[in-house]
Amino acid sequence: DLNESSSGSRTPRSPRTWIQVTTRNASAAMLGAFSTALVVTPLDVVKVQMQSHQCHSSSSSSSLTSLTCTNPHSHFRNTFDALVRIPQQHGLKALYRGLSTSLFLAIPTSGLYFTLYESLMHSIPKKNENA
Repeated sequence: DLNESSSGSRTPRSPRTWIQVTTRNASAAMLGAFSTALVVTPLDVVKVQMQSHQCHSSSSSSSLTSLTCTNPHSHFRNTFDALVRIPQQHGLKALYRGLSTSLFLAIPTSGLYFTLYESLMHSIPKKNENA
């Protein structure tokens, strides 16, 4: 692996430096994946709940349109309403249903992806180098 100096040339990294940089990159990627999952999981739960309890409009012989819902008590007006009502009805834990699966997939994937990306970016010579 190579270090890039201020002049743009690359010098070999010591194994200890490479391990420190790799560990730092992997840790940052995994922390980012964890943080993202904490924020996105409740929104995914709300999305799924809203999609599974959609109300469908049905036209009757009159000009009025009526709504028929699969479960009228679970109809949410909007995302914010769902974010408030799901914890009220099922507890805060309900918003994080599926979090463990998301973490199980996202943390190692992000750690590997960004670590390999950084390693490859430093090992591939620049186009103008040695030209």
